[in-house]
Amino acid sequence: SRSLSVLPSSAIYSDKAVQPVGNHWIVWLDVNITDRVNGVPVNESVRRLGLRVVRYDIDREANPWQLAIDGIEHDLPLIGEKEAKNINAKTSKGD
Repeated sequence: SRSLSVLPSSAIYSDKAVQPVGNHWIVWLDVNITDRVNGVPVNESVRRLGLRVVRYDIDREANPWQLAIDGIEHDLPLIGEKEAKNINAKTSKGD
């Protein structure tokens, strides 16, 4: 299984986090991705994802902003597996 969690640094809005590109936007999120087999972590990485956001013609009551995530346009590694494991080990110990 794969789990994805948004890092706290991505929770703060800034103009750098949203980039207009033609008729869509790129929204940048820093995430921690953990792959597990039978509940045991086998791979971890911290990545910066550029999500493509587009206008979406849908009922305004269902989606007042009429926006939708259209996919991942960029997937950039921020740190490798070894560094991610070290950070998570420190975090789980309460440091």
